Amino acid sequence: MSFTYMTYEDRKKLEVLYLAGLSLPEISKKLDIHLATIYRDLRRGSTGEIDVNGRDEYKADLAQRRLLMAFKCRGKRKIVKEG
Repeated sequence: MSFTYMTYEDRKKLEVLYLAGLSLPEISKKLDIHLATIYRDLRRGSTGEIDVNGRDEYKADLAQRRLLMAFKCRGKRKIVKEG
């Protein structure tokens, strides 16, 4: 199973489309990114404020910083030998 992450450019496009008031399924189709990925990234980039459309405000820069911090903070799995 392979996983792909949104690029910073994808996040900037998401920010523009989301602020323009498009629905999440419409954004998903336009960006050709799975809807669940859109939802996850919106949560990652949420500022805690409300935008002009009455939805949670999303910032691509914030989402990118949080993703990079998560990569930096996650550790490698340790192999434990019993015996």
